[in-house]
Amino acid sequence: MKSKKWKITPTKQQLGIMKHYWRIFQDTTDTYWRELSTIEKRMSQKTGIKDLEFIHDSMCMGWVGIGNGERTMRLLQREELEKEIYHDTTCNCYDCRDKVSKKARD
Repeated sequence: MKSKKWKITPTKQQLGIMKHYWRIFQDTTDTYWRELSTIEKRMSQKTGIKDLEFIHDSMCMGWVGIGNGERTMRLLQREELEKEIYHDTTCNCYDCRDKVSKKARD
């Protein structure tokens, strides 16, 4: 069997650049998961429901909803959560920021 001949072989300089961006990617994903954990903890504190978490489907197809770690609450599906959004005075979501900036412009 003939071995695969790659059309592109990175130079040492190109490989060095890719390694640099790989480290940036790893740092970014680490930050993402830390932020996600912080959001989940805040959500649990505000609702009083222990161990709330965003649930990702097993096939990595996307986020499906919110449940809790102990599985003592039914899974709230994404479709249900997106019907109506609850906002409080500390909300900093894009919708609330848009409303605040529109009021400031008026």
